[in-house]
Amino acid sequence: MYKDYWDKLLFHYKLIHSKSFKNVYSDIPYFMKHKIYEEFIESAKHINNIALRVQNGINSEFNDFKKYIPKFNYMEEIISLTREPIPVFWSRFDGFIRADNKDKSIFYSELNYDKPCAERECMVAEETLKYNNVNNGFYKKIIGNFYEIKDKYYGSKNINVAFLVDPAHYEEAHLALLFQEQLYRDDIKIIITGAENIYVYNDETFCFDNKIEIILRLYPTEYLYEIKDIQRILTLFNDNKILILNDPRVIISQCKNLYSYLWKLVDNMDIRLNDKEREVIIKTLPYTEELTNFNIEKPIKNKNDFVIKPIYGRYSEDVFIGSLHSEKEWEQSIEYIKNEMHIKPFILQEFSKQKRELSYYYDGNFRRSTKGYGNYGVFLSNDEVIGMCVRWNPDYLTVDDYTWFTPIGVKEEVFKEKDTDLYIEDIETKIVIDGEFTGIYSHDKPYIKTSLAILEEEKFSELKYASEKLLNIFKKTRNHLLDNINLYEDILSINGLGELMKKELSSELSFIGRMDWILDIHDNWKVLEINGETPAGICEAVYVEEIILKECDIDGGFERINKDLKKKIISQGKRLVESYDVDNPTIAFVALTYYEDWVNTNALYRIFKETSDYSCIYGNIEDLVIEGEKVYLYGTEVDIIFRYYPLDWFIKEDNANLKNLISLVNDKVFFLNPINTIIMQSKSFFPIIYALIERDFYTIEERGLIKKYIPFTTFDFNELKSNEFLIKPILGREGKKIMLSHDLEKIPDEDIIFQERVFQKGNIDGEFVVIGTYFTGDEFAGVYTRIGGEVTSKDCTFITLMKGIKD
Repeated sequence: MYKDYWDKLLFHYKLIHSKSFKNVYSDIPYFMKHKIYEEFIESAKHINNIALRVQNGINSEFNDFKKYIPKFNYMEEIISLTREPIPVFWSRFDGFIRADNKDKSIFYSELNYDKPCAERECMVAEETLKYNNVNNGFYKKIIGNFYEIKDKYYGSKNINVAFLVDPAHYEEAHLALLFQEQLYRDDIKIIITGAENIYVYNDETFCFDNKIEIILRLYPTEYLYEIKDIQRILTLFNDNKILILNDPRVIISQCKNLYSYLWKLVDNMDIRLNDKEREVIIKTLPYTEELTNFNIEKPIKNKNDFVIKPIYGRYSEDVFIGSLHSEKEWEQSIEYIKNEMHIKPFILQEFSKQKRELSYYYDGNFRRSTKGYGNYGVFLSNDEVIGMCVRWNPDYLTVDDYTWFTPIGVKEEVFKEKDTDLYIEDIETKIVIDGEFTGIYSHDKPYIKTSLAILEEEKFSELKYASEKLLNIFKKTRNHLLDNINLYEDILSINGLGELMKKELSSELSFIGRMDWILDIHDNWKVLEINGETPAGICEAVYVEEIILKECDIDGGFERINKDLKKKIISQGKRLVESYDVDNPTIAFVALTYYEDWVNTNALYRIFKETSDYSCIYGNIEDLVIEGEKVYLYGTEVDIIFRYYPLDWFIKEDNANLKNLISLVNDKVFFLNPINTIIMQSKSFFPIIYALIERDFYTIEERGLIKKYIPFTTFDFNELKSNEFLIKPILGREGKKIMLSHDLEKIPDEDIIFQERVFQKGNIDGEFVVIGTYFTGDEFAGVYTRIGGEVTSKDCTFITLMKGIKD
C-alpha cells in the first residue's frame, strides 16, 4: 500500500511533512534496563495517584493548594466544578534518567495532563519493534479506553465528538487527523475544530452546526476562554450535559506549582502524604519552589544548580537552565525573568543532570550514531501506564526542530560495569614496573579503566561456542585456499607470497590470533574481522589485568576469563615448536619499535621466559642479521622467530636482511606464527567465505553459523542490500582507512571489501564495546576488550572483562 515506511508515517500516522521530515524518526531501537523501566512505571502510578488526589480534593482535603494555582480566565469556575471526577483519558509524564545520582535514578521534569502529545510515537514504536516492546498493546488500549469512556456516559447512542486543537500548532492538528481516523466507529463522528467554531445554543453545544456530546481536546485549559461560550459550556459540563476530555480540572495536576506544593508537604511531614508517597516525591520530583523576589538570589548566585520555568509553560518556551548559560547570558535571562514575573509566574527547580546515551539519528540517507538526551514520555490512560515514547535531543531541552524518536524496548544489559573503587593513580607504578606497560594514557586521557565489565554467563558461553565453531570453518576454508593458492593469491592481496604458502609445514590454524566481536542492537554476536598475525592487547589481557584484579577489592559472582590465557599460549607455542622438529631451539621475539608492537612482543617473550624451558631472545626485527643460511639477533643464532610483523611487509621492505629471511623460512628458520595466518588476516577472507557458500562448499550447519555470526561481506557493493556498510582495506590494520558509508564522498579506487553495517548499542559509558577473542590453534583462549567508537581505533579504552556467574 505504501511505497516505503516514510509514506506510512506521512499518510497513515499523519506525521508533519517538511523538508527534514525524515530526520524525525529512526528505526534503530533503544533498550532500557528493566530496573529503570520498573522505576518509571511504579513511580508514575504513585505520582498520578497523588496528583489526582490533590485535584479531586481541591475543594476539601487539599483546599490549601488553591493559592499555588496562578490566576487565569475562568480559573475559579473550573476549580469550583462539582461534577464527579471524569476519567483522565490521556496524560504524559516527561521523565529522564539521571546521570549523577545512584540513589535517585530517574526524575520527572513535568506532568502533562492538559494536552499530552506523543501518541503517534508510541503507535509507531509498537508497530516497528518486534520483541521486548514497552508499547505492546498501546494502540488497542488508547482506542479502547476512549470507547470505554464513551460507552460509560452515552451507551450505544450515536454521538459527535469535537476534537479541539489550535490549527496553528501543527503537531496537535495532525494528531487530530490521526485520531479522526483511528477513533472512527459507527456510533462516533469526529469533527476537528478550533476554539472559534464551538458555541452553545438552547443549552446544547454545537460545532459547525453539529450538536456535540464530547469535546476531546489537545488544547490548554488556560486558553479555553478563546471559546466564546466557555462559561456556558462549563455549566453544561457540570450539569452532565456535555463531556470534556480531559476534564478541565486537570489544570490542577498540570500546574507546575504542584511540585512546590508537594515538596512543602514533604518538608512539613504532612500526614496527607504517606511514607511511600513522600519517598516517591523525594526520588522522582526535583525540589521546587515558586520563584519570588525573596528567593531569586538563589539562582543568581548558583546558576548551575537551578532551572527556571513558567508555571503554565509549553513547548520548552522560556525554560532557563543555568548550566547552559554563560555568566553574561544568565544575567540577561534573570533580567528578562524579573520583568516577566508580574505577568506570568515561574517556578525555581533543582537542576538534575540527565544521562547522555547513544542513539541513532537518521539524516535522510544514513543512520548516524550520536550521543543524545532521552526524554522518556510515560503515557497514562484511565489511570494505567499504557506506553512510553523516547524523544532524543542534542541538548537538555526538547525542541521540535531538533528532536527525533526511536522505538523503545526493555531488557537487561548483557554487559554490566562494576566499580572497583580503584584509581589508576594507585596502580600506575605497578603497571609500569611489574606489567612493563607504559601506555596508561592515550591522548591525555586514561587508556585503562579500573572498573570491570561483567558479561553474563550465557552470552559468554555463546561467544566461546561461536568462536570455536567458526574457527573450525576458518580452518576448512584456509585449507581450501592453501590447496588453491595460485587461484586465490591475487584475491587475498598477497601477491608474491603464493610460493611461500606452499612451503607451509604446520597444519595449525595459528599460534595466537584474535577475532573481534560486537553485540548488535538486539544482543546478537557478530564477528567483524580476524587478526591472525599480529593480535594486540596481550600485555593488557595478561599482565595489566592481573595487577588490576590483584589490587582491587572485588566480591564473588564472576570469574576471570583470561585465567588460562598464558597456559594456552605456551601450550600452543610448544605444539608448533615440536612440529618443526628443532632440538633445543632458540626463539627470537621480534617487532618494530612502534609501541604497540614492542609491548605485545615483549609480553609474549615474558610468557615464554616465565613458563618454558626454551632459550628466548627479544629485539628489533630490523636487527636480524642473515649470514649464509643462518639468522642472528644480537650475535645469537636463532631457530624460530615470532614476528609481530605482517608477512606481506617482508617482500615490500627495502631491508635486504628481511627479504633474504623469507627465502629461509620453513627450511633453515621457522616462524612461530605460521606463514598461512596471513590468509585469515586478509579482509578478503570473509568475502571468499560468502562466495564459497554459493558453491555449496559448506554444510547446512556451517552455512547457518556463517550467516548468523558474520555480517555479509563482499567485493561488490552492488550486492549489498542497504547503503549502510563499511569499507575496509584488504590488508589494513588498527582500523586505519576503515570508513562508514555515510562518510564516503566516493568509493576509493583501491583494494577494499564492503561489509554490511552492524548497528550496536552503547554498552559502557555510552561507547561501543569490542571483544577480541584470542584463539590458540583452533581453540578459544581469552579476551581483550576495548571501549571506543563505532570504528575502533587506537583512541580506545581497555577494560577487564569477567564472566558473570549465576547464583
